[in-house]
Amino acid sequence: MEGKVESLMFKHDLARVVQLLLRLGKTKKENFVIQELLPHVVDLSKSKYGKFTVNCMLKNSTSDQRNLIFKSFTGHFKKLSLHAEAVSVIDTIYNDYATSKQRAQIISEFYGKDLLLYRDLCTEHAAQVFEKFPEKKEKVLEELLNHTQVFIEKGLTGYIIVQHIMLQYFVHGSEETIQELVSDKMIEQLVNFVHTKEDLELQ
Repeated sequence: MEGKVESLMFKHDLARVVQLLLRLGKTKKENFVIQELLPHVVDLSKSKYGKFTVNCMLKNSTSDQRNLIFKSFTGHFKKLSLHAEAVSVIDTIYNDYATSKQRAQIISEFYGKDLLLYRDLCTEHAAQVFEKFPEKKEKVLEELLNHTQVFIEKGLTGYIIVQHIMLQYFVHGSEETIQELVSDKMIEQLVNFVHTKEDLELQ
């Protein structure tokens, strides 16, 4: 099996074998499976079946291994959040496994290229970013608005990370633009916000 994991990971039935190895394997087996899958986690997360393998990796890995998985996703979080399959993996990483620092790093990707050089100084809350970089506020809001529009259009608002990004715009964006965002499609998705932390912050 060692050295052949890559050839199995996109095949539905065989992917289950890989997931079984991750759940039941000894440390040595887990190490070689995770090591072989690491270069492919981004592509796996976009696969209908592969995303379950990534979630299984996260669930059955050590803290050090999760850090390696996180590193493999770094730089891809923003793009993957717009993918119908991958967004669930990104949401799981953000909501269940990322440390406070890692959550800030994830959200910083949504602030735009202008802040990439300062990502270590960013937090997951736009208000604090605007305090540190007031000159970047307009550009960051533009980035957040663009993503919010796509999230609504694609019907992805049921994910916590998506709601968090949208919240950053709803709190700091212009009232006129926010009113324009409240389309019939957005209204249909409001149920996704009920009883979430983001919903409470919006009230």
